Amino acid sequence: MRQHLIYKPKFIIMKFYFLIFTLLFALTGFSQVKKVYLTARDKYANNPRKAVAYALIEKLNDSTYQISKFNMQNFILTKGAYKDTAMKIPNGEFSFYLRNGAFMIGGDGTDTINYIVTTGYYVNGLMNGLWTDFFRPGRKQYLYTYKNGKLDGLYQEFDFYTGDIREEGNFIDQKKEGEWNSYKTGYSKPVYSETYSGDKLIKTIYHKKGAKPAVNLDKYIQNALSDYIDFLKSEGIVVQLSLTEQGKVDGIMGFNKPLNQDLQDLIKTAFLKSPNFNPGLFDEVPVRQMYFYNFKFGSSVDDTDNAERGRTIIQSRHANDIGRGLNNVGIGKPVYN
Repeated sequence: MRQHLIYKPKFIIMKFYFLIFTLLFALTGFSQVKKVYLTARDKYANNPRKAVAYALIEKLNDSTYQISKFNMQNFILTKGAYKDTAMKIPNGEFSFYLRNGAFMIGGDGTDTINYIVTTGYYVNGLMNGLWTDFFRPGRKQYLYTYKNGKLDGLYQEFDFYTGDIREEGNFIDQKKEGEWNSYKTGYSKPVYSETYSGDKLIKTIYHKKGAKPAVNLDKYIQNALSDYIDFLKSEGIVVQLSLTEQGKVDGIMGFNKPLNQDLQDLIKTAFLKSPNFNPGLFDEVPVRQMYFYNFKFGSSVDDTDNAERGRTIIQSRHANDIGRGLNNVGIGKPVYN
């Protein structure tokens, strides 16, 4: 009896340790990371010397593999979840990375050498939900909404400097639909609105109308600055003017190129005494406005109306970039074909 009692606990203990060992082995198997080398077409490379990239594959469960792709200099390119080790079916959150520290150094000291340039979700190989492009860490460039691989839902474009929304609208089945609004920094309302039906523009409303110069402005400026006009034209000098609600020039905000102080003062005096502009309007109400006068071309450049239209071919830009693995910014192809 005593021997039996001693034997039984030993058996239970052995069985317990066996279960623990089995569990740890299973967990270790699932968390092991496998390294594979890739060719230019993202096929497995038997010879690492012929590889252009490599991938780290971690099995999360029977149908999910976390895969991170790096170039041969160990800079991360992509990270995402797949249904298979062949990397044919992306399924889950994905991030595409960009290495470019030359002009992306953050003013707050943020490491911007490697950062996420695009992120979003795949479902069974198709883009779904929100996808976001970034100028730099934390600064959005574009926001897209996808449904089963097609643009369907909210689209937004953001300003590089302020982070404000520049353009906003909706897609339905890859086509612009309904009202699309375009914004400008300093204005809470859209400067113009476009209405689409099945991707066809059917109406445009300009809330902001640019100031228009007096018909004799160019002649006046040429006479007032006759001794310097040839130089200003040949150098393509552009001056930024500040206009009052009445269309009067009340300040010079800057030049596109450095000029000596005496010439700056002469230009400032000439414009302060120039004929009034027809004032800029917002919803038919006169407003202050910036105006850019180009000496080479004369009084033909303002800061509004059609100047911002046609910025992005939205339907193809984002989908093609992702499909090519953001090849246009030089980070190579994605790890699926």
